[in-house]
Amino acid sequence: MIDLGRPAKAGIPASCSTGAWKRHLTFEQPAALSNANGDAYQETVISLDLDPAKGCNCAVFRIHYDTRPRGFTVDIGDSPTSDGFGGDAGTTVFSAEAQVLEDTLSVFTAEGPRAGPIEDLIRSRLPSIDRMVLELRVCDQSIALEVSSESKREPAVRTLLQTPRTARLFALRGERDPQATLRSGEADTVIYAAFNRVIASLKGAPEKHRVGSGVRRVEVFLTP
Repeated sequence: MIDLGRPAKAGIPASCSTGAWKRHLTFEQPAALSNANGDAYQETVISLDLDPAKGCNCAVFRIHYDTRPRGFTVDIGDSPTSDGFGGDAGTTVFSAEAQVLEDTLSVFTAEGPRAGPIEDLIRSRLPSIDRMVLELRVCDQSIALEVSSESKREPAVRTLLQTPRTARLFALRGERDPQATLRSGEADTVIYAAFNRVIASLKGAPEKHRVGSGVRRVEVFLTP
């Protein structure tokens, strides 16, 4: 669990950097939490190294809002330079990306010689729900979306996107990057996620000042 709420409450449990999580989870910013726009919400960027051989095939992000999203509040990408709208500075052909910008959730396909141009698979306006909870389950070539509320008063809205034949979504089963630019061409099982900002740049301020406000807490799970 990563608490990104008001600065006095923001923090990361020690267990996130010890034990089993130490093998899978990395905080990619110079500091685990930052506040580039000086608002009431912290920003963070993490990478998750999945392990399909041991049953860690998917990453689940349960994202809690305490206000309507403003700016970029979620960015999940296959590339360490994903910066919104499916772009990634040409780092890897595995560049699928999901984002929340203002009140709209979008999912973009990867771009490459065989994948074709970037395509916006879904662009959906999030419902106006008090204390919204957005859950994203990211697996190899699929992403499942669920929107609900902490009170459970409103019915949950669910969507599943898959590209098993065209392989244009997240590549998380150890595919080798033909550009050999990610980890020297080793098999790739890494997914990146940013909250209240975009992923790029990992080691500095958000690319193009793409930050946001509204995410209070994020719960991260690894599942089969």
